[in-house]
Amino acid sequence: MSIGNSVSSRILAAFAAVIVVLGAAIVFSLLRLSDFNKAVSSVVDQSLPKFESADGWSSYTIQSAVHMRNLLLVTDPAKVADEIAAIKQLTQTGSEYMVILQTVARGDDEKTLIQAVSSARANYMLLQDQFLKQVADGKLAEARETLLTSASGPELAYVAELTQVSDLFKAQLRAHAESVAASHRHARMLIVSMALGAVFVYGAWHLYRKPSRGAAIKLYLYSLAYLALLFGAMVLDVKL
Repeated sequence: MSIGNSVSSRILAAFAAVIVVLGAAIVFSLLRLSDFNKAVSSVVDQSLPKFESADGWSSYTIQSAVHMRNLLLVTDPAKVADEIAAIKQLTQTGSEYMVILQTVARGDDEKTLIQAVSSARANYMLLQDQFLKQVADGKLAEARETLLTSASGPELAYVAELTQVSDLFKAQLRAHAESVAASHRHARMLIVSMALGAVFVYGAWHLYRKPSRGAAIKLYLYSLAYLALLFGAMVLDVKL
């Protein structure tokens, strides 16, 4: 075997090895992109709707509590009617959020917390209805006693249970968001490595097709810079 054929064979073998490595990187990148899509879907389809529902439920519950206390201050019948209507609307919206969470709850932890807050809400609603009826009947002294004394404990228990639900879904959303960020970093690094590898493959192919001293030197110099560029990209990826 001549020296030329031996060199040519070695270049061809090296080129084939690079092609195999690049192909493996492409397959691996597709798998990483699939993981990235799954991570995004877990946020958009699961964690975010749960968090938004829990947050909305909490928000409307707090607004309802504010309107109930406003009823102890207003005396104009029209304003009293407006406050009662607002409370009923907020309560209905909160009930809709509760139904949504009961439907989408997954796992024992979620179902247990949703059941607990639903029970606490039911106890509180009895006193809220009693308070609204007393206000509507003009029994403000009794209404004040109901809101500030009888309903105080159940209201705090209801809010505490609702806060636990919100905290759970917030933690889930944060965990899924971190998973998305990690998947994005992996996909980004694979794209960079594939781009650098593609340049290397092109240089090797060009050298194989048109062997020359200049092309060999360029490929050699790029091979030295290849790892430096790759590790530099990794460092930037971690810091960004």
